[in-house]
Amino acid sequence: MAKSQSIALVAGGQVSRSFLVRLPRLCERIGPVKGASTRVASRVVNAIHAGFPVQDFKSVTSARIVAIHVPCDHLLQTVDHMLAANADWFGKTVLLCDPVLSSLALGPLASAGAKVASLAPVDGFDEHRFVVEGDPAAVRVARMLVEDSRTRVIEIAPGTKDLFLAGLVFATSLFTPMAAAATECLKGAGMTTGAAAAVCERLFERSLRGYVKAGRKSWGGPLAAKDKAQVRRHLDALFGVSPLLASYYTESALFALRLFRQETGWLPLMRAAASA
Repeated sequence: MAKSQSIALVAGGQVSRSFLVRLPRLCERIGPVKGASTRVASRVVNAIHAGFPVQDFKSVTSARIVAIHVPCDHLLQTVDHMLAANADWFGKTVLLCDPVLSSLALGPLASAGAKVASLAPVDGFDEHRFVVEGDPAAVRVARMLVEDSRTRVIEIAPGTKDLFLAGLVFATSLFTPMAAAATECLKGAGMTTGAAAAVCERLFERSLRGYVKAGRKSWGGPLAAKDKAQVRRHLDALFGVSPLLASYYTESALFALRLFRQETGWLPLMRAAASA
């Protein structure tokens, strides 16, 4: 991509805090900047030290690549305004720079002939890993703008960003309660908080290494071994100190058994007996 080729920016919100300004090959090419008003566009230009403000979307389409960075709740209106401007979007590459929304949110622009994709950093990689999805031509442009010796782009199937983000929730938001539950059990057995956390850390790391190496074959423990007597003892102990933890154990165990296509009918019966 020629260094002189400019990128238009449709901007709103805290653009100066966006990953956009920390991607040199993208930021240094920003030319036309369109905001909700010329004043907004000027503020963005001053904040990111790049580009120049423009008044209309026809000026935006002077560039072949358009990046959109606006708050989620403003995107639909922004796309409507882009289409209402009677600008020519055919053949333009439009990149939605948003951590949540996918290229599907740019469907009207795609219908107008634009090549659309979404681009966002992946949490936990200090903006050295990005996820992109959408039209293959737009994905290629995103790669050229982002990838270098330190930064990589992970391409996912078009329209699957919500599924990708759901996977991240399993690895983050849903992992934390599991860690808390494990720690509470060990503390209930008399361990200090620090010692319990250290044991959990070691076991979580071992489990993750095993999964990375062997996938589902690394699954072990009393559920995998179908050790019903041991599971019953766990449930008896848990119900004795915390019905909430007992329920969490049971529901998580049921999910694991279903996910790994194991028979589950025995577990609810065991739970009922332990809670009686």
